Amino acid sequence: MEEPFPPLAPEGGELSEEAECEQAALLEVALDLSEAGDLSSSLEKLTAAICLGSATSLMYCRRADLLLRLQRPLATINDCSAALAVNAGSAKAYKIRARAHAQLENWTEAQSDFQKSLKIDFNEATEEEAKLVESKLAKASEEHLQRWEVVGGADKGGVVVRKGFELKSSEASCRLCTGAIVEELELRGERLRYRRLSGTGPDEGWISISLKDKVLACRLANKTADAENENFEEDEPPFPEMAPNDIKELEDDALEKQQMLKAQSAELADEQHFEEAMEKLTEAIIVGCATALMYGRRAELLMRLGRPRAAMRDCCRALELNPDSGKAYKTRARANSKLKRWTSAHADFQEGLKIDYDETTYEESLTVASKMKEITAVATARRVKEEADRERKQAPSLKEQELREQRARHQEEQQKAQVRKTRSCLLHRSKKYT
Repeated sequence: MEEPFPPLAPEGGELSEEAECEQAALLEVALDLSEAGDLSSSLEKLTAAICLGSATSLMYCRRADLLLRLQRPLATINDCSAALAVNAGSAKAYKIRARAHAQLENWTEAQSDFQKSLKIDFNEATEEEAKLVESKLAKASEEHLQRWEVVGGADKGGVVVRKGFELKSSEASCRLCTGAIVEELELRGERLRYRRLSGTGPDEGWISISLKDKVLACRLANKTADAENENFEEDEPPFPEMAPNDIKELEDDALEKQQMLKAQSAELADEQHFEEAMEKLTEAIIVGCATALMYGRRAELLMRLGRPRAAMRDCCRALELNPDSGKAYKTRARANSKLKRWTSAHADFQEGLKIDYDETTYEESLTVASKMKEITAVATARRVKEEADRERKQAPSLKEQELREQRARHQEEQQKAQVRKTRSCLLHRSKKYT
């Protein structure tokens, strides 16, 4: 938590000559201390000068600069605002406040202050800082942007766009094409107000994201989430050890040790100490002859620790030992969901529910089923679009083939007509000479 803000100047009239001299002396000492690198002492002297009264915009800017160097951005912003209250045209105050906002990753405010500073007093160094903040703002906006892809209406040239939320509101002059990417502006139930990013169609409007059992538009994955998912394997610690393969049966001492470790693991899990619980259970597994249930329990602990890949491996081992383990299927389904492997997650949820049905798992499976529905819709829409594109590309060649066939038929008819004409002439001649 940041320290309390240094006090501002008291409201009042002009300073006496004695106070002015004292203030000037304090400002000089503050400047010397700052140049010597003693920022805290410099801050104290500058605050003392400000507290005498009649503080100028420059004095607040100097203190703001010190506060920023002392990693106190909120206090910096407070002093810059005080400086701007004294002098609304202070480029220095805008620039320092912009840097404080940037330190807090308030990119929008930082960009605004940098632009105001550059309008008042342009310089290349500040412009470079402003460009950097602008790129940060663009990146942040892109990460938070919710995009949708239009997947329906391939057979009709896209989906219907209406100018208002109501289904009875006036319809746009053209449809939003299948495959268009749009930005979400507002989502109310099954109705989406969008701004078009790519594809053809109205720039803005309302569309339905589903109609009866058909999906018309589906969300696109967030880039940040995708990147996190891609790096999951690199970030996850090494998988915990499995049971040794050479031990076929445990002796009484080993069995007793394993039971004790399992009990300790269960107690630690009850107390929410999942890391320690997983370690104890791993020790129990390493003793040997680990059961499907033990692997299933460790998989659950691994999921709680955010380690889906390790959990999947334990579930697979549990299913090798017991193919009817509903628990292993359900946990593996959750691990696949975490990794956005919707097809595998859907299949595992269905298997788990067949073996051991419960309402909680069923509710989880519905979310995955809806993802599968979207995936199927996208795949179908893309297939339809590809077929339509293929037909359009083939259309000219088909036309040419038809023309060739027509020409061939025409030539054949001409040849037949010529043969008939020749026969007629010959017949006429034979009759004449007879």
